[in-house]
Amino acid sequence: MPSSSPLQQHGLLVLDKPNGPTSSACVQKIKKTLSQPKIGHAGTLDPMATGVLVVLLGQGTKLAPYLTTGHKTYTGTIELGKETDTYDIQGTQTKSFPWEHLSAELVQQEVLAWQLMQEQLVPPYSAAKHKGKTLYSLARSGKDVPIKTKPVSIDQVQVLHVDLPIVGFRVRCSAGTYVRSLAHSLGKRLGCGAVLTSLTREEAEPFTLQ
Repeated sequence: MPSSSPLQQHGLLVLDKPNGPTSSACVQKIKKTLSQPKIGHAGTLDPMATGVLVVLLGQGTKLAPYLTTGHKTYTGTIELGKETDTYDIQGTQTKSFPWEHLSAELVQQEVLAWQLMQEQLVPPYSAAKHKGKTLYSLARSGKDVPIKTKPVSIDQVQVLHVDLPIVGFRVRCSAGTYVRSLAHSLGKRLGCGAVLTSLTREEAEPFTLQ
C-alpha cells in the first residue's frame, strides 16, 4: 500500500521484531509507513528481544484481549557470573561472581527446575505498576522499588547447549512471564549470578516465526 494511502487496514500483522527498538517504536514505524491511524500490538517485547510481535490494525485491535493471554515460546542465552539491575546484559552490572566451579550437569539441572516455579520476581526495571507508577520510573528516579512477585506457569524447558559461562535454552511459558527473571533466579540458585544475553520469541500463541 502506498505510504500516502488514507485507507485503514483491518487485521493482524505478525512482525519479526528486530533487536534494538521498543515494541511501541516498531508499531509507530508501521503506522507511519503504512498510514494506519488505528494500530496497536499484543504482547510487549523488551528492546533487546527479537521475534514474534503481533501488530493489530483497525478492527483487529479488538482482538487484543484474546491474543495477550496465550502461551509464549522463547529461545535465548544466559551468561553466568554477573548480575545487573535489569536482569539482562543491557543493564548496569551490580555484582560479579566466580562460576568456574560449576559443572554443566548442575547448570542443566537448575535450568530444568524452572518447570517447578509457580511464581517469580518482577524485575525492578519493568512496566509493572506500584501505586499508579511503573517500577522502572521509580528505579530511574532513585526511589525504593517494592519487591513484587507474580504467578507463572512454565510448561516446557529445554537446554539447548551449555558452554560455560553461556547457557542456551528454550522455554514455553504463560503470558506475562519475565524471562529476565528466569535468568536471575537461575543465578540465585547457582549462587553465581546470571543475566539474560539474548532472547527470541518463537511463538506468541497461535502465531509463530514460521
